[in-house]
Amino acid sequence: MALPPGIPYLFTRISKLLISPFLLTCLYALSSRLHPSSIPALSSIPTWLLVLCMIVSLPVTFFVKLQVKQWRQRRECKRLGAIMVLEVPSKWPAGLDLLKRMLFSFKHGYPGDIYTDISSTLGTAISVRIIYETRIITTEPAHIKAMLATSFPSFEKGSKFQHQAQSVLGTGVFNSDGEMWKFHRTMMRPFFSRDRISHFDIFERHAEEVVGLMKERGRVGGAVDMQISYLHIEPPQGCW
Repeated sequence: MALPPGIPYLFTRISKLLISPFLLTCLYALSSRLHPSSIPALSSIPTWLLVLCMIVSLPVTFFVKLQVKQWRQRRECKRLGAIMVLEVPSKWPAGLDLLKRMLFSFKHGYPGDIYTDISSTLGTAISVRIIYETRIITTEPAHIKAMLATSFPSFEKGSKFQHQAQSVLGTGVFNSDGEMWKFHRTMMRPFFSRDRISHFDIFERHAEEVVGLMKERGRVGGAVDMQISYLHIEPPQGCW
């Protein structure tokens, strides 16, 4: 039985934060084995103070790593002569209010509803930080054209996204890069000729059916069976 994706994610995040307490423990254990006069201050630290230092080191380590990451982003942005994307303000720590709105829109509408509302106020390109992870969302047609057409090679999915989407998208065209993407794109190209994509009512009807089935599975707490994408479609005579 496969583990829910949240468990490996939390384990990865927690394991990184535990590095600083682990190093403190190792340093303390090492100093206790040495001659007391070599590191007198560290070897004489009481246990309760050591435990307190370990606990405090968790938020300190997280804060320092976050500041370093943001500094690198600003430096890289300055090097490229670009400007930082406007960040969506958050009232709660770690953007939990944005996460709450996202979950609400996912349950009662579409997951992207929250971004549509925010973009109408802040602009077509926004930066969303939830649980201290930043995502850039854009609804600007010029940006989408660059990502999907004119500058496509510069926007790879990357190993992180491929790992996160593996259980849903597999290694298909929406979750691959390089030669694998070219292979899938070549296989799909005949299905996107003008005469085949002109019957939008067919795609809309069956897309709504797929979305409905996915939402129904989600409401009962089950994983979405991607075999529902193989719906039987009967196009009008001669259009395929």
